[in-house]
Amino acid sequence: MKNILNCWAISLILLLAACANNPLGSYTSNMSPSLLALSNGNSTQAENKISGKNDLLYYLEHGTVLRLSDKYTQSNSDFSFAQQYIDQWAASFHNGNLGLAADTLEASLVNDKVIDYAAKDYEKVMLPTYKALNYMALGDIDSARIEITRMYNIEDIIHDYREAVYAKTQSDVENSNPKKNTSFATFEQVESINKGEYDFEALNSPQVLALKNSYQNSFSHYLAGFIFEALQEPSLARPGYVKALELNPGNKLIKQSIDNVDKASAANNNNMTDLLIIEEVGHAPQLKSVSFSVPFFTTSGQNKCSKLITISFPQLVFDAQNHSAADIGVDGQSLQPMLFTNFDLMASRYLHDNLPNIYLRNTLRAAKDLALQQSVCSEGGGIASLITTIGTKFLGTADERTWVTLPRQIYVTRIKMTRGKHNISVNVGGAFKQIRVNLTKSYAVLSLRIIGNSVYFSPEQNK
Repeated sequence: MKNILNCWAISLILLLAACANNPLGSYTSNMSPSLLALSNGNSTQAENKISGKNDLLYYLEHGTVLRLSDKYTQSNSDFSFAQQYIDQWAASFHNGNLGLAADTLEASLVNDKVIDYAAKDYEKVMLPTYKALNYMALGDIDSARIEITRMYNIEDIIHDYREAVYAKTQSDVENSNPKKNTSFATFEQVESINKGEYDFEALNSPQVLALKNSYQNSFSHYLAGFIFEALQEPSLARPGYVKALELNPGNKLIKQSIDNVDKASAANNNNMTDLLIIEEVGHAPQLKSVSFSVPFFTTSGQNKCSKLITISFPQLVFDAQNHSAADIGVDGQSLQPMLFTNFDLMASRYLHDNLPNIYLRNTLRAAKDLALQQSVCSEGGGIASLITTIGTKFLGTADERTWVTLPRQIYVTRIKMTRGKHNISVNVGGAFKQIRVNLTKSYAVLSLRIIGNSVYFSPEQNK
């Protein structure tokens, strides 16, 4: 039996390190070269540096970079593959499996990185949003409308899912305790003890807590309103704008858009274009694994003893370069875009809402690690015991995977202009980047992305 345990412990660590979803790997390190290439203005190099595992996160990252390379059809092809994973998750939830909950057991045995990536709530919403923007760039507004409807549907599913998942994970922890005389610290105790080692305050800031949730964002709903307005469906445009204002109170542009729909003044004559300018800044936060020790308690007879286990939480690492919007010039007229969505806050709210659940999974994993170590030790310890102890330490790192090529912030401005050719410029780091656009329709969308000192313009209006 001792030899079997030795072989099993050694094989487990080696096999996991070699598997497709390597639980020992660092996604932050893997994606940093792509972000650097984008900041240097080389989207092709960034595209080539994204590892081709053909999983959900690959399609999200690769599809985004293809979009920055003006390859909208190819980008939507990647996004469609990514959507299949989201649809599978949604179908699993509807079938009573709590969104592939079987994977939770596998993750509890090793760590979250061993399972296929499950998109964060705000990422699930941004996927159809980006597909809609791609279709607008391709001139296919009917397909953009379909994606907006998909966005609404996924929000409804997330709402129902979040109400169920925490209770199930907590139940799993309660039922998995290998010994009834073992108890773990509460999440509140962990937060109190480890304030100096983990930035809990960033997740509890007033700006984070002011968000309604971690998945609905003002930009997606405003875009929905704009698309329905362009389709001459004001009864559907208004709810999109109203929800956008609910998520971004006080936004003057949204208020004006609601007034225009109410007054039926949004209609364009044949010589005017309603131009929506979308400015995406920086990149979404990366994640790093932060480990620290927390107590658990064992009781033997009348004696209660405190011991320590190591757990890991993902911590946000924010874009250090791009912090705010750049002013936009339209034929020499300066426009100041308004902030609609801040993914620093969205990611923080997601962690705020999910960190107790992550901690519960940590304790579930710790309980199994303790049982494993006790079993190995009872069989004689030796090399298997050492490897098991080291293995559980390395495998206990937090999942660093996240959609980092999302922007840090999204700003929006809107202007009515005569049809024809116009100059659009943006001031980045004291340098003006400029394109010339040709407006030919009643409604148009122009997207630009600033990463580092590089600017990526969508060319759909560029003539």
